[in-house]
Amino acid sequence: MTNFKKVAAATLTGAVVLMSGTGVKAGGSGTGFFVNPNGYIVTNNHVAIGTLRFKDGTQIPFPCRSITAKIGHTTYRAKLLARDKQNDLALLKIDLGEQKQRHFVALKSNQSVNGWTNLGGVLGLQTGISNGHNRISNSSFSYVRLAKNQVTHGDIVHVFGYPLGNFISSQMKIATGAVNATMGFDDNSSRFQHDAAAYPGNSGSPVMDKAGNLVGVHVSGAGINTRLKFAIKGNVLKEFLKLNDVPFDEVQNDTPVSAQELYRQAKHYITYMNCYDYH
Repeated sequence: MTNFKKVAAATLTGAVVLMSGTGVKAGGSGTGFFVNPNGYIVTNNHVAIGTLRFKDGTQIPFPCRSITAKIGHTTYRAKLLARDKQNDLALLKIDLGEQKQRHFVALKSNQSVNGWTNLGGVLGLQTGISNGHNRISNSSFSYVRLAKNQVTHGDIVHVFGYPLGNFISSQMKIATGAVNATMGFDDNSSRFQHDAAAYPGNSGSPVMDKAGNLVGVHVSGAGINTRLKFAIKGNVLKEFLKLNDVPFDEVQNDTPVSAQELYRQAKHYITYMNCYDYH
């Protein structure tokens, strides 16, 4: 029997809980972003694992057999290609030729426990087969550029993503802050500290400088009620991509761009990630 108390608690902490009649089938929402036009996506490794977090602090891992990436009104299935457990990075790719329509049931956070819906409709999954569904085009994806320079103390940064999943709203959110330190917890030199508001669901969010260059990947916070937040440095991400032979653009545009314009651009390359316990 499903524990609906825990299901509700999981939703509050940012996991989008999808269910069948027998129990929890999915969770672990997060954020990702395209790094080139060929469908390669970066997020945190712990997003790809799919750990379901409950409000009481316990964590229950479950098999993450299928990962989706939603951008705009389209949801794609993504294939996990590589993971860096130590730095908490994951690389995925959308293969437009392998997209298939899937039909499961979902419990939406704004419905009663009996409010079942068709998962295919909830996800808006696109298909690459000609069976009456929409066919995906082979158009390239918008993507983010990585900054040549590393962050320094006091730099203004923006974090884009999906904090708390869809619990607050389905819109992508933006938070602005500053770089507090160029090292992470316990003097971790692969991370930096920032104070932009970020919450569960922001895992994997790109951290951008004021010109729109990617300078980091948000990874964690020291508790939901503190402004102590940490991000993986851009140079660590570059090494991860190079190791996996994934091309990316490295630029250093120092011309400031308004937060409104950065948000408009980000909507085209930032994805809402979900992990499911089905193939």
